[in-house]
Amino acid sequence: MDRPGCLALRLMEAGHPVEEAIAFAGRFPSWRAAEPEALTAFGEATAALWREIAEGDGTPWKLGMAERAATLARVLGGRL
Repeated sequence: MDRPGCLALRLMEAGHPVEEAIAFAGRFPSWRAAEPEALTAFGEATAALWREIAEGDGTPWKLGMAERAATLARVLGGRL
């Protein structure tokens, strides 16, 4: 389940809207089969990871990833 989620984040990095990235992740059986709570936990963990990375090294691309990960977490928490 984590690989489609990471792919969704990278699609967002490439300019795709979060909804489109999540829809693409839905092509993978592991993503479709994941419990909503697992998707929420993945989003929260990913956002925390990128926030920590960006706090330690505030280069623009890392700050951008932290913002995108936070967006992904918010949407996954809303059970899109």
